[in-house]
Amino acid sequence: MEKAADTVSGWLQEAQARKLTLLISSEALYGRISEVQELFQGHDVQIFAYFRNPVEALVSNHNQSIKRHFGRLPLVDFLEQRATPNNRGVNGEVFFDWVKVFGPQAVRVRPYNPSAFKKDRIEYDFLDMLGVRGFSARSFRLEKRLINTSYTSGALELKRLLNFVLDPDAPKDSVEVDWALQGFSDKASAKRSAVEKAPVEVNPEVLALLVEGFKPALERIRSEVLENCPEDFWRPVTVVPAGTGPKRSELAEVFQAFSHLQQTIPATVQRIEQKLAELLESKPAGELPFAVLKLANVMGVTFREPSQRKAKPSVVAGAVKSVLSGNAKDADYLRELAKVLAEQGLLEEAVKVIEKARNLRPNGQGIIKLHESYLERLKVQASQSSEG
Repeated sequence: MEKAADTVSGWLQEAQARKLTLLISSEALYGRISEVQELFQGHDVQIFAYFRNPVEALVSNHNQSIKRHFGRLPLVDFLEQRATPNNRGVNGEVFFDWVKVFGPQAVRVRPYNPSAFKKDRIEYDFLDMLGVRGFSARSFRLEKRLINTSYTSGALELKRLLNFVLDPDAPKDSVEVDWALQGFSDKASAKRSAVEKAPVEVNPEVLALLVEGFKPALERIRSEVLENCPEDFWRPVTVVPAGTGPKRSELAEVFQAFSHLQQTIPATVQRIEQKLAELLESKPAGELPFAVLKLANVMGVTFREPSQRKAKPSVVAGAVKSVLSGNAKDADYLRELAKVLAEQGLLEEAVKVIEKARNLRPNGQGIIKLHESYLERLKVQASQSSEG
C-alpha cells in the first residue's frame, strides 16, 4: 500500500498540474474496494464497470485458467466446480459492495454485450460513460485489429493437454506455448467473419441449470445497478447448447495447432516431448490420466496401451443383494458394509464395522471369520509399512 500510495500521489500531482482528470483502468482493482477508498480519500471518485453474463464469464474464466494458469479441467468439470449462484467472481455481487462504499451515484455498471454498446463497440461505449461524445468521440480512430482473442477450441484443448506436462515452477515453456498458440488462434480468427465464429458448446442440461441458477442474481443486477440492459443479455450469446452449432472436428484442430507449435517453437516442443516420454515411463499407462495418453497420440510419442482387464464380480453387487433380502438384520447390514470398506482398502474402518456386527451376532461364524481375516490383513499391512 505504501508503494501504491506513492505511485497514486505522483499521478494525482501530474493530473492536477495539467488540470486533467486521472483515469485508471485495471481489472486488478476488481476486488480492491477498501484499498481504492484509502488511496483516494478526499477526491471525487467515479467507478465505471462492465458486467458480463455469468455463463459467458465462466467459460472465459475456463479459457484463461488453461491459457495462463496451468488449468487441466475439461469445461464441463470446470463448470460443475465453479458454476454456483454464490460465485462472487461472476454473479455481480461485488458491484453492490462498491455501491455500499462509494454510493449509488458514484458507481455505473453497464452490460458487457455488443448489442448494448454504443455503435456496437465497447470503446465508444466507454467514451460515452466518460462523457466524451459527438465530435470529440468521432475524433477517436479505432483500429480493427484483433485484441486478446480467445484460443480456438483446438488450441485450447492442446494447451489443456500440455498442462499435464508443463511445469508451473518453470513457466518459460508455458509462456512460449501460449505465445505460439495465441498467434495460431489470431490467424484462425482473422480468417473468419463474426458470423462464422463458432460459439462454445455446453451440455444442454448443464447450460439450462446455469441459466436458471443465475436468474436471481441477474434480476437483482438489472433492477438495482445495471444501465441500458438489452433483452438478449439474459441469454448467453457466445455459449450455446451442444449439438446446435455446426459440427467440427476438434481433434483435427488440435493436430493443426500442434503442427504450428512444431514450426514456430521446435526446441520447446522437443523439451516437452522429452518430459512426456519420462512421464509415460514412470507409470503404467493404466495409471496415467487419459489426457496424458491423448497428448502422446497427438505428439507422436509412443506408449503401451492400457491392458484390458476382465471385470471382477463386485462385492457391492453381493452386498446389495444381501441387504435387500427379506431376512436381513442389522448385523447383516453391518457385515456387508464391512465387506465394501475392505474392498476399498479401508481396513481400519472395516474392522470397526465388523466388530459392531460381531457384538450383535457373537456366534455368527461368517462374521467371526471376516473379523479375524481383517485383523490379520491389518497386521500384515502394519508390518509392511514399518519395513518400508
